[in-house]
Amino acid sequence: MSVAAPAVQLLLLPAHKAAGMDAAAPAGVLSLWQTAYGDPCVPQHDWQRPRSGDWQIQLEQAVLHSQLPVVLLAEGLGCQLVARWAQHSRHARRVVAALLLAPLDVETAQYQHQLPSWQPMARMPLPFASQLLLPWPMAGEPLQRMQQMAAHWGSSLRWIDEGQGPQPQEALLRSLRLVLQEVLASVTAALPGQGTHWPTD
Repeated sequence: MSVAAPAVQLLLLPAHKAAGMDAAAPAGVLSLWQTAYGDPCVPQHDWQRPRSGDWQIQLEQAVLHSQLPVVLLAEGLGCQLVARWAQHSRHARRVVAALLLAPLDVETAQYQHQLPSWQPMARMPLPFASQLLLPWPMAGEPLQRMQQMAAHWGSSLRWIDEGQGPQPQEALLRSLRLVLQEVLASVTAALPGQGTHWPTD
């Protein structure tokens, strides 16, 4: 069962097997999340060459069809989708919060060639509360790029425990769930007439 509060709709925006961009399906912690909790994933129809415009249309439709305020949970390329969609959509006000896990840096030389429809990266502040989540450790230029994205999008920057051992994604899933529960408590408390309790199993 979803960990989302009954007062909001949680939408998932997954990562991609980024190495070479040649995988046929998304992969990452949000795949585990969807299996565990059943929250809907905004579809990307071509993982061989994901197109920004097509995916933005899918997100727009998912937000419009929701009967509840929306919380976005994004990973990798999905984070860039959130930023690009919010820059153009007239319905971004329907989103109350977003968690952005380890955004894909689409402006590296590799992805400038492989992801032309994602250039340039959106740099406007998001019109809703957001946190950019980074698995520990990260340093050097990759960290600087994440800090720049957080600044562009007006997102708070937060470390999240990736865990150790043979199943780090499951540890990351648990950490992400705790962060989301914290965000949902804040969001639902601010919604008129709503409580802050939701099922967690």
